[in-house]
Amino acid sequence: MTSDRKGAARFLVPGAVLIVSALQLYRLWVMRSSGVLELGGGEWLLLLVAVGVVWPVGTCFALRTVLGLSGGRLAFGMLGVAAIGLFPWVAIAGLSPRDVVFLAFAPALVGGFVAAWQARPGGRALWGVSGLLAITSVILLWGASSRGVGQLPDESGAQAAGEVLLATALRLPAAWMGALLVLVGVVCALLDGRGRSWVWVHLAVGVAYVLAAAPGIPVVGAATLTWLPSAPLMAACLGVSGTFLGARGAAELTTSAQARIPWTGVRTAVGVAMVVVVVVLSGRGLISAVITTGLG
Repeated sequence: MTSDRKGAARFLVPGAVLIVSALQLYRLWVMRSSGVLELGGGEWLLLLVAVGVVWPVGTCFALRTVLGLSGGRLAFGMLGVAAIGLFPWVAIAGLSPRDVVFLAFAPALVGGFVAAWQARPGGRALWGVSGLLAITSVILLWGASSRGVGQLPDESGAQAAGEVLLATALRLPAAWMGALLVLVGVVCALLDGRGRSWVWVHLAVGVAYVLAAAPGIPVVGAATLTWLPSAPLMAACLGVSGTFLGARGAAELTTSAQARIPWTGVRTAVGVAMVVVVVVLSGRGLISAVITTGLG
């Protein structure tokens, strides 16, 4: 039985990546069928590869190297990839395909840099992540363009800050499941220190989104600092950082619930049930609104 369980465990992570990939491709198909996404063949193919392959596989690699997740924790952590809707869905609706593809590679770049840094004697991943994020942010944000979503209504600073807390943006419905997973991930990161740098990255990106979405903020709003990136772009970046925290939250919630159950069969059933709940609930609110009607 032990060898059977170990054999089954080897398929957990690849299976989770395949499930997330299939779910992302289905949502992308819904987005195109609803008329939100109208692209040529080449751009459509790029998005298929970026959203269905690069994003889930790269994020899985980054979760292993950056947060140290493995086995069942990594498999359940992949739920965070499916639950955070700011990337790729808000990004697809509001940015050019080029920018979406660039951002899809961000987790793989972070994971690769951290893996290389950790291989150095005495290396510290925290400083490596910080340095890479600073460099990568400049590269990705330089020259990023909107896909012509029209004039989005300005928001107040309080509205934009509330959206950051609810894992949403641009006056879209709240992403309750995504917000819960991010919150749990933040608390866990602050308590044990694993992935704490992502809390500060998420906070910094959130502040940048507030300034971009609420240009009327005196002195530091986008109306004054005209060089600030667009609100859709900062919302997409918020989705990238939020995915790491959401993945940590999904891993902690699921494994903590299973650890309190002594029976193997019941633990498996609880794990499957939580996967179904997260997948179903994460598709409501923000994600459902974006893939069927766009940014409004």
